[in-house]
Amino acid sequence: MEEAGMANNIHFKEYKCTQELDIALAERIADLLKCSLQQDSEASLVLSGGGTPLGLFERLSNKSLPWENTLVTLADDRWVDSSHQDSNERLVRERFLINQAQAASFISLKNSFLSASEGVLKLEEEFPPIKLFSATVLGMGGDGHTASLFPGTESLDLGLDLDSSRNFISSIPNDAPHERVSMTAPRLLASKEILIHIVGREKKEVLDRALSGKDIHDLPIRLVLNQSKVPVTIFWSP
Repeated sequence: MEEAGMANNIHFKEYKCTQELDIALAERIADLLKCSLQQDSEASLVLSGGGTPLGLFERLSNKSLPWENTLVTLADDRWVDSSHQDSNERLVRERFLINQAQAASFISLKNSFLSASEGVLKLEEEFPPIKLFSATVLGMGGDGHTASLFPGTESLDLGLDLDSSRNFISSIPNDAPHERVSMTAPRLLASKEILIHIVGREKKEVLDRALSGKDIHDLPIRLVLNQSKVPVTIFWSP
């Protein structure tokens, strides 16, 4: 593992392979959850979907932690039924909320409304008032999006507005299926630590470009990289 410090309270950790990365990231998340539980009665963990975190889910789900005192939720999800093959909730329930982690409580982003634009209003009312997440794990797309904050979408301005009181927005990606629900920038940044999980050289090129510029509308991952309030650790392997 190679580690480098960067500006804005950011650390970059490079691993030789995804297995090594998954072990290290699972250990860091476990430490953050344990630290939270030493200070509060509950810990909270925000996860992201996709194929990248599957190895992490397996490692972390086997950690012996006070999962019964841990809340788990998602940074974003597709507005589909929780049994749908494209549902991040389904992925987390099947691949993470197993083994030791099955004792954790899961907070769904999806409700009974037909559209995300309607459903987010109810979600705002019902989502638990968590001041700071113990740990937030984010991915990054090849277009620089994170959560479901996609460049070029109508809802992006609202999602990136740091002065907004909104915790969630609905989003319709330009080049991907399904309406989405996503945490907003201020909700994502309300975390004790943010962990960015990326794999592959193409993603590393996007990351390097994001680190070298300022326009968050061009590459929304910059909402995390261009701030110094919340500690950020980037975990990467080829």
